[in-house]
Amino acid sequence: MFLIIILRFSYVYCSSCHITGNAKSKVADCSLRGFLSVPRDLPDDIVKLDLRGNEIVNITAQAFIRYRTLQVLILNNNKISYLEDNTFAGLGTLDKLSMFGNNLDTNESYPLDIFSPLVSLTTLNISRNMKNTNRKTVFYPSFGELYNLTNLAVDLTGDSVFNMSGSNLTKLNTLLFDCCYLDRMTNKTFFDMPSSIVSITFTGHDGCTIFSVAEADFLRPFPSLRILRLKRVCLELESALKMLYPFRKQKNE
Repeated sequence: MFLIIILRFSYVYCSSCHITGNAKSKVADCSLRGFLSVPRDLPDDIVKLDLRGNEIVNITAQAFIRYRTLQVLILNNNKISYLEDNTFAGLGTLDKLSMFGNNLDTNESYPLDIFSPLVSLTTLNISRNMKNTNRKTVFYPSFGELYNLTNLAVDLTGDSVFNMSGSNLTKLNTLLFDCCYLDRMTNKTFFDMPSSIVSITFTGHDGCTIFSVAEADFLRPFPSLRILRLKRVCLELESALKMLYPFRKQKNE
């Protein structure tokens, strides 16, 4: 007579990553482990991959192709300065992507249509990447394929211009500018942004500086705006009044 003992653990270690959960809730914690690239030998059914605090500089094409069930991808506080074409290929189920605290230059680091595979994405955070010393005109990557996007966090530096002509971001309702150091705000800054925005927050870990609001209607593209938060924002009184001018007959938060 034999006694068979089966021990079932809810976690394993793989490539120095901590894997927890079962079936549709499997999570890979690969944070703070000194990775120089995206690990390719994790379980292929993970739904969350946390790679924050590593040493990743460049992410190659199809780096996540193995992980087609991913819903949450965290790449915060690495040293990422460039994303290759098709970096996010295969991530059609991804819901949240966070890459704040890297070295991603909006003018140079994002290939055309880099986000196009992310058709299910609702939350995108690419803030705290641009440097306060940037003085050039900033053109943002295309978000046009992110039809389900509701929350977007980006930096505002230099002379920022959003070009979203032809995009279909009808579900986008929340904007967070977590780092802002602006020369000026003009009517062209948000000209192509969707009118569905209901909440905008200007903030910053080191404060938010807006040198001037050159034109009074730069927030007019947001007729549905209900919440406007200014946290640690430094701007002149005249500029503040211009910012609020389009909403003088509304009651906002």
